[in-house]
Amino acid sequence: MAAKRYSIEFAPTALRDLESLPRDARKRIGKKIDALAGNPRPSGAVAIKGGEGLLRLRVGTYRVIYKVEDDRLVVLVIRIGHVRPVGCRTRAGHGSIQAKKAGLPDRQGVPETVHR
Repeated sequence: MAAKRYSIEFAPTALRDLESLPRDARKRIGKKIDALAGNPRPSGAVAIKGGEGLLRLRVGTYRVIYKVEDDRLVVLVIRIGHVRPVGCRTRAGHGSIQAKKAGLPDRQGVPETVHR
């Protein structure tokens, strides 16, 4: 029996994010995203707490935020960007416009994480 093959779809914000990155980063990230078609939940993927099914995958200093829709066999890429603004666990990170567009919850009332 052949393995399931997922199709890859991009949210408009993810396409803009990808186009704004340097060429070498686009290539690395593109390879990782293409690999999600065969295995949408690789060992490096981490579920985002409170993200309602969102996963994050780190590619060097970049992070890909995506959602797997098993019923349609689709991997929907939602955001792509540098690790700090896309996946930061600070109140500002989760309360930012980018985080809200990615569907991350607002983290008001949660102490800020200190980054050194």
